[in-house]
Amino acid sequence: MESQSFEFAARATQESQWFWGGVALALLSGAGCLFLLLRKGRKETYTFRMLGAMGLFFLFLLSMGSAVFSGLALNRLRPVTATEAGLGCGKRELAWDQVQSIRVIRSQEKNALNVVQRQTRILVVEGRDGKRWMWSESNYPVSGILGAIGQLRPELLEE
Repeated sequence: MESQSFEFAARATQESQWFWGGVALALLSGAGCLFLLLRKGRKETYTFRMLGAMGLFFLFLLSMGSAVFSGLALNRLRPVTATEAGLGCGKRELAWDQVQSIRVIRSQEKNALNVVQRQTRILVVEGRDGKRWMWSESNYPVSGILGAIGQLRPELLEE
C-alpha cells in the first residue's frame, strides 16, 4: 500500500505586498531626505528643507520597520504537510497520536461602525503537550488541509 502525503504551500500575497511596498517607500523617502539635506539653497528656505527632511526621515523609518517585520512574517510561512505519520510545518512535526483536538474558528474584523468587514477561518491544531498550531485562511488553504486530515484521520474531525 502506498502511503498518502499532502503538501500545502503558503500564499504570501499580503505580506509580500507590505514587504515590497515598504522597501520601495524606504528607498524613495531615503533618497528624498538625502536630496533635501544635500541641497544648497537660500537661508530663508533652510527651515522648510530641514522640516521636509525630518518628515521624510520619519517616513523612511516607518517604511523600513514595515519591510523588516513583513519580511519576518514572510520567513515564518512554511508549507504544511499531512502524511500517514502526522502533520508537519517546516521542520516541526506532530504525530497523529499527539493531536488533542482540531477545530476551525472564525475571526471577524469589524470597522469603526461595528459592522463585520471580513471573516477569516483559522485552523487550530492542539497537541497533547499544549502547543497550538494555527493556520489562517488568508495564507493557507484551510479547506484543503481539512480534507487531507479527513482522508488520513477522519476520527480526529468527528469531535
